[in-house]
Amino acid sequence: MRFPAPENLPPEPEAVPAVGPAVFTARFSGGVERRYDFSALECPRLVRHLARALAGLAGLENRHKYVGTTDGYAQTLTEFVTHVAQQTETPEGMDLEGLLPEFLDSFETSLAAQYEESSTTPYVRMQQIVKLLRIVREDHPDRLGVAMQARLGFTAVRVGRGRGRTLDAYSDALFDAVQAAALADVRAVRDRMLVGERLAAAAGTRSAGAGTAGPGRTRPGTLRAAAR
Repeated sequence: MRFPAPENLPPEPEAVPAVGPAVFTARFSGGVERRYDFSALECPRLVRHLARALAGLAGLENRHKYVGTTDGYAQTLTEFVTHVAQQTETPEGMDLEGLLPEFLDSFETSLAAQYEESSTTPYVRMQQIVKLLRIVREDHPDRLGVAMQARLGFTAVRVGRGRGRTLDAYSDALFDAVQAAALADVRAVRDRMLVGERLAAAAGTRSAGAGTAGPGRTRPGTLRAAAR
């Protein structure tokens, strides 16, 4: 058996980038398990990057603990990739280097045309796809063009949060922090009200038969009614 000389060997095939699969499964609050499959979408290279970013957000061990949140991101991912595929002649070759700000801008325009001006949906969709692309940028900072990286510095141009809000009033991080603090305040108020109701109920039990809650006491249910 003869073997070819090293200089006559055929060139090695280019390595396929290890960007992760286009299919993943995540478990969410309430014991819900969901399988996400993006393998049928065009732009397979781009899809794998975005799917990997989404997989890093989904599930109880990550940020998206509720299935509805990841479902929304999955829909946005699908719509954006489909849009990009329609804008390029060779979707099978589309990768990070080929992403242009115009893709995001035209995607935003198409979203704005689908909903009423007061709708928050276009902004939410833009927020989702920009979030995924920012994660991809963190993983591959040298593969996105300068113009595309600059475009990821803001969420939207034409659509707002709805109800007259200004565009990008807060950064994503600041908006999440404000929202988390507000939710914490609501929970604290709720907990204090529940404690108050229990104390009021105990006081009412002790004064049963007297026909009144007594001076300075609150009848059971008063705090609940006041909170409505």
